[in-house]
Amino acid sequence: MLAIAVACLSANTDIARGADAAEACAVVIGTNDSHGQLLPRVPDWAEGREVGGVAALAAYFERVRARSGSCPVFIFSAGDMMQGTLISNLVDGLSTIEAFNALGYDAAAIGNHEFDWGIDILRQRIDDADFTFLGANIFEKDTGAHPDWVVPYTIIERAGVRVGVVGAITRSTPLTTLPANVASLSFGSIAEALDRYIPEVRQHGVDFVVVLLHAGGSCSTSDSCSGEAITALSGTSARFDYVITGHVHKTPLRTRLRGAPVVQGLPHTLAFTVGRLQRDPSGQVTGRLADVVVPYTAEAEPDSTLADLVARYEALVIEEARRPIVSLAAPLQRVGSQFALGSLIADAQRAAT
Repeated sequence: MLAIAVACLSANTDIARGADAAEACAVVIGTNDSHGQLLPRVPDWAEGREVGGVAALAAYFERVRARSGSCPVFIFSAGDMMQGTLISNLVDGLSTIEAFNALGYDAAAIGNHEFDWGIDILRQRIDDADFTFLGANIFEKDTGAHPDWVVPYTIIERAGVRVGVVGAITRSTPLTTLPANVASLSFGSIAEALDRYIPEVRQHGVDFVVVLLHAGGSCSTSDSCSGEAITALSGTSARFDYVITGHVHKTPLRTRLRGAPVVQGLPHTLAFTVGRLQRDPSGQVTGRLADVVVPYTAEAEPDSTLADLVARYEALVIEEARRPIVSLAAPLQRVGSQFALGSLIADAQRAAT
């Protein structure tokens, strides 16, 4: 059983209490590493229960909105949205972008696997999205400038609340996607990018600054954490109010750095985070450490619009999905840390080369 604190979003869940005119508040939903998982699944820890999928997420997100009081809700992804399933991969991630548009995402960090189909396809998906892709530390090698398709930050205003969002990507990207796909790019210091752009965002009079990092971390305890995201945030001098991380995603992450929540749910739409930001009349910002919410499909009526969208893309890929490739004498089951299918593929690659 997965050992995380789960908020069931019952009627008594205190997501937000509203704000006086001199105050501001925001509810922040975060996901990470969805990897094209538009359909629900039954993970080992769920005791046979179905979890996730975008139709269930839509229902849960709507529940958050309904209980957010006067605080507007903002939805963000920490990257690696598209690559990983037939229903997404066979259309170069378009199905995932359409689903995220319908879910109401506001911004997303560019993840290393966003480059898996090459820059031209990524640019098409950026054009298809109703939300902003962010990459404050992505540069052209030749010029040292951001490519014309990269946006370092965005500012979103909803119900009078202005949230500035800065996004950055792991510096290991040339090693964690096909290197040829990013040969023209360099991936700079995350800390330097945040220190460059957070003050610029603040100059626009935002109420809160949210950072989206497609860079990960893990914690042995809530105050003993390490990893690329933690190192970068610790090396940043600019003040941030809330951080959503990704990339390293075996377990949820819930900690604080310099008083700001740093959070992460689970990949593949299996859990998302819900946090709250409050600014008092003096300008002091406090952030509630996010709840990790597991979207069990049986506990919410799946959104019909998202269900129809997924069904439409399922129909496009079902023939390919059902095409026999080989007949196996025995199941390729995982044993401990060894995956039989992975070993088969590795052996085939070794034999071929």
